Amino acid sequence: MNGLSFNGGGSLSGGRSTRGLNLSLDQSEAPANGADLAITGAIGADWRAAFAQWVEDHKYYPPGAGMLGQEGHVVVHFTVDRTGHVSALSFVTTSGYALLDQAWLGLFRGADLPPFPAGTKADSVAITASMHYEIIRP
Repeated sequence: MNGLSFNGGGSLSGGRSTRGLNLSLDQSEAPANGADLAITGAIGADWRAAFAQWVEDHKYYPPGAGMLGQEGHVVVHFTVDRTGHVSALSFVTTSGYALLDQAWLGLFRGADLPPFPAGTKADSVAITASMHYEIIRP
C-alpha cells in the first residue's frame, strides 16, 4: 500500500507553494518488507484490497498541519473484528505534531471499515498502519 498520496496543487501560508502533499511512506523509512500496512490474522486478499481502498478513499493531510509546514511519520496499531469494528486503537510512534498524529489515529477511530467476507474464519485481525506525511515542494 505504498504510494498513499494526495497530489493536488495548493498554497501554504507564508507564500510557499507546493505541488501537493505526499502521504506516502518514504521507502527509506519503510519496514524491511517495504509495506506501510501490516495485517496479522487469517484474512484473504479480498479484504486486504477492500481495506486498502478504504484507506485510500478516507486519508487526508490535515489542512492546519500543511499550513504550518508540519511533516512526520505516524504509526498506529488496532484490531478489526469481522463486522469492521475497530478496537484497541493506539499509537506505536507519533510524529511529534498533534495535528498529524490525530489525523491518522482519527481516521480509524469509530470508523466503519469493510466487514470480513462471508466464510472468513478469523474473528479479528491486528493491523499496524504507518503514514508518512510530507509536503512536496517544487
